[in-house]
Amino acid sequence: IDERLVSLMLHNEFRQAKVRSKQFAFDPYAAAKTALCIWMRKKAIDYIKQGVRMNAVAPGMTETAMVAGQRDASQQLAKTLDEFASSAPIGHAAQAETIAGVIGFLLSDIASYIVGEVLYVDGGHAAQFRPEHV
Repeated sequence: IDERLVSLMLHNEFRQAKVRSKQFAFDPYAAAKTALCIWMRKKAIDYIKQGVRMNAVAPGMTETAMVAGQRDASQQLAKTLDEFASSAPIGHAAQAETIAGVIGFLLSDIASYIVGEVLYVDGGHAAQFRPEHV
């Protein structure tokens, strides 16, 4: 992930970020997710002082109507989606209810001491692809 691209996004320089991502073929999706996580962690410190806990959920591939529509649109895309889902260490995509349950947990009193965290709910993909990333 290009740190300069992330920095541009964090500083609302979206026009320059768009140019940079095209110019150097950087992945704007990954950079945007990184920028959003950094933004959330910084804001979490301010918000918790006001009694508001801020965390993020980073879901992996999730069976949704959008994914079903993509499968219906193209056999090749359906094959790619199935391969990606099965490549997760857990072996399959998540159900929307699973992701919702994690969000419910983060909103509950049981999670009252969790602040500024990104919780990967991706079937182990983050651990598989970036084991050194903490």
